[in-house]
Amino acid sequence: MGKKIMSIPLFLEINAPLYEERAKYNGIIMNSVAKWTETYCWSNADFVLPVTAVLANMVTDCGADPEKVIVIPNGINQEKFSHAPARDVAKERLGLEGKLVLGFTGFMRDWHGLERVVELLARHSEKVIHFLVVGDGPARKGLEKTARSLGVESSLTITGLVDRDHIIDFICAYDIALQPDVVSYASPLKIFEYLALGHAIVAPDSENIREILGDKVNALLFNTEVNGSFNDSIECLADNDNLRLSLGTAAKDLITEKGYTWIENAKKVERLMCSNK
Repeated sequence: MGKKIMSIPLFLEINAPLYEERAKYNGIIMNSVAKWTETYCWSNADFVLPVTAVLANMVTDCGADPEKVIVIPNGINQEKFSHAPARDVAKERLGLEGKLVLGFTGFMRDWHGLERVVELLARHSEKVIHFLVVGDGPARKGLEKTARSLGVESSLTITGLVDRDHIIDFICAYDIALQPDVVSYASPLKIFEYLALGHAIVAPDSENIREILGDKVNALLFNTEVNGSFNDSIECLADNDNLRLSLGTAAKDLITEKGYTWIENAKKVERLMCSNK
């Protein structure tokens, strides 16, 4: 390691417990070596920078010095989002003017449970609601099949892969931004993008999400253990323009209040580097 050989400080950002993830999905061959390597890196870095407190606890449980474990959540490029198109403009460009747009950004997996949103569309076919998915993934075919079987395929748009620089043009059209599920330790980038655009957010009431969002403060957090809680939260926002507006305004303010930007993150790392001299 550079730290040992060249006396170069090592600052290690951690977005996931990689060993645990790979082991779970059969992605490791040399199991004991992989586990040792991860633990060694976590324990010997000058500072470990996990993106959530949940992940920080996993790191310290493996032997890392708690005083060297500093949580720095993910963030956004504030300059890029300051030039985002208005919601009505984004909708018009996508042919979604006059519709209430439910949006999801990311790689679609079965565990997200996106079919729940399609089922909601079918139950409220009298309303002008559209589900916009910006991304692709293995759950796409099943989602499209469910939409066809329920007769709401015209109310579902899946963009497929979108160039990173153009994603913002799509997600600006959301009225309600969805985080249908989440792994327990993640700091989802989509959450910060939703915040930056002032969206009303529906997300799981999980420990890592509560590190960022407050229920009925800047989002609606649903109980993952209660069947239907996710859709109930969506319906609550769909029927309440004022609630969407108030949550969206508070969400956008949170970016500045908490410094959820890459520039602020860089400043935090710089301060740590100066303190380590």
